[in-house]
Amino acid sequence: FVTPEWARHVVWYEIFPERFRNGSKDNDPTGTRAWTMDWERLLPGDDGKFYPSVFFRRYGGDLQGVLEKLDYLKSLGVGAIWFNPIFQSESLHKYDATDYRHVDDQFGYMGEYQRIVAQEDLLDPSTWKFNKSDQLFLEVIRKAHAAGIKVIIDGVFNHTGTKHPAFQDVRKNGRNSRFK
Repeated sequence: FVTPEWARHVVWYEIFPERFRNGSKDNDPTGTRAWTMDWERLLPGDDGKFYPSVFFRRYGGDLQGVLEKLDYLKSLGVGAIWFNPIFQSESLHKYDATDYRHVDDQFGYMGEYQRIVAQEDLLDPSTWKFNKSDQLFLEVIRKAHAAGIKVIIDGVFNHTGTKHPAFQDVRKNGRNSRFK
């Protein structure tokens, strides 16, 4: 393995999008917390216990928030952003993708995922289309590159979440699944 020369001398900045910056309230998941709330304060839905409820709190960070802070990141000397998973997923961490083709609605535009996948065939790439959330991530990439910042996305492509359409089809159809 050879490390690319540019990666040897660059300042990396890891972004867990949900916790970076809330740039749009329009895509906030249910129960989104205020960024300025007292971290240790219990709220309705916390089930009376700090742990494990703290692990499920949402703060609404999104790609619009990243766009708003690209100049700031550049001023810190950042030369590369490593995004934790951004793909459609029900979990907070997004390592259990429902779909690797699309950016999660919570990071872009709510409702875009369901609208576009209804028109796509998972096994036919000619039917795949960018939705507004995907296009927003492409804008993040374009603007980051214009600022001299490289973008790396994290994904665990050797497994999916249980909501992935292929997984669901295998559960339903077993050996007769077109994804077996």
